[in-house]
Amino acid sequence: MMKKTIRKVAAALGLAAVVLGAAQAQQGGQPHYIQGVVNFESGSTHLDREAMGIIESMIQYAKASGMRVAFISVLGHADITGEWNANDYLGSDRAVEVGSAFGEKLGITNFSIESKASNYAHPGCEPLGNGGKTKKCLAANRRAEITIVFEGQAVGR
Repeated sequence: MMKKTIRKVAAALGLAAVVLGAAQAQQGGQPHYIQGVVNFESGSTHLDREAMGIIESMIQYAKASGMRVAFISVLGHADITGEWNANDYLGSDRAVEVGSAFGEKLGITNFSIESKASNYAHPGCEPLGNGGKTKKCLAANRRAEITIVFEGQAVGR
């Protein structure tokens, strides 16, 4: 029953592509969650209109779900171009930028935000040959993965 309700809310907000892992409604008070991914231009931490739209959609979904947010986890990534250390900082800066969008730009501050970098140790795309350097693969690896975890109890509206 909860899964259907969550899916209806997600569909109404146009989140089918954003909330792929949407709130696997588990019984027994287990946390529910939604996940999204925002992408970046090479060497950038700037959140473009599309990225902000994804973040705003996730916030709308969280508010519409009636669930209390327990925490937000953001994992920043970089592609394989450039130096390892520079990419580690870039991934971290991307995670912080996304976390800041939730906290500061959109006025949601009553939960903890965890921002971490994964560098390119965990690529979102790694084609055989070419060392993962195709344009499409590089773009897929310049990302931040967002998970919003709910406490698992409905909050009065």
